[in-house]
Amino acid sequence: MIKLIASDVDGTLLRAGESKISDSIAYSLSTWLKNKNTLAICSGRSFESLSNIFSFLDMESTYFICCDGAVTLHKGKVIYSKPIAYSDILKIIRSDEYSECTKILCTPFCSYIVGEDKHGVVMSDLHADRIERVSGI
Repeated sequence: MIKLIASDVDGTLLRAGESKISDSIAYSLSTWLKNKNTLAICSGRSFESLSNIFSFLDMESTYFICCDGAVTLHKGKVIYSKPIAYSDILKIIRSDEYSECTKILCTPFCSYIVGEDKHGVVMSDLHADRIERVSGI
């Protein structure tokens, strides 16, 4: 008997170009949870973005695997986290090899553009609800 469903979001539960889950998928997910099953929403998105999209769900039985698997939350609390070491982040940000790149750091609750945005990144590109700019790293 299946008791857990884990699903990607973009292109799976959320149609390309859409920002809201369809009524039929929302109904199916809600019914799944009402039948005492568990749901895991898996995405590269932040928890903030996912919790807004899936605000209609019962959070007691829903897990959010965010940031491409780096963070897992249940009931709004972090239950697993595997961040990149700060020293490794600094090496990448300061490397000449990536000097022409726009550097974006994603966390469960916010995305950060480090230094100059060389490519005109917008929130929809990041699937982020909140972006902050950081300099001086």
